Amino acid sequence: MTVFILVLPATMSSVVVITMTVPISIAVSIPVARAVQGANFENGQGRSAWHLGRRGLGGAMYADLLQIPLKRLFTVTNAMIILLVAGMASQGVGFLNSADLAPSWGDTVWDTSWLLKDTSIVGKMLHTLIGYTPRPTGIQIAVYLATLFAIVLVARLVSRAGETVGRPRQPA
Repeated sequence: MTVFILVLPATMSSVVVITMTVPISIAVSIPVARAVQGANFENGQGRSAWHLGRRGLGGAMYADLLQIPLKRLFTVTNAMIILLVAGMASQGVGFLNSADLAPSWGDTVWDTSWLLKDTSIVGKMLHTLIGYTPRPTGIQIAVYLATLFAIVLVARLVSRAGETVGRPRQPA
């Protein structure tokens, strides 16, 4: 079962590979990382290894994705998109708050910068994916939760309406 494949280019001459997948992807990603790590991209050496590695990782990801049931795949991607949208709404109201166009509802509700800095790789990844902020204001939390609640509520209402519309009527 595929969880994630994440390739982060630290520089053009090195690649950090974080792999949490089935053995097919692990077998492909580790040699690719070793081949690309020593490549010199300025004078053309290593470009073929880079392209081969990209194609190998893409093929491994495709092979892994074929093994996941579509219902499960779309459930996970829908959840990730909902978290992404809630994070964007929270960041947007944070920008409005910074410009004094929205109330703060408390300057800083909590401070988790001691635990996870937003400048670290994990902090940046969480900031991008779910809108992580180490020192959120009250309105950011309220907008995040309201967005999550509204999207999930509308999605459930639409799915229930679709279930009742799609069924053929039984004769009495």
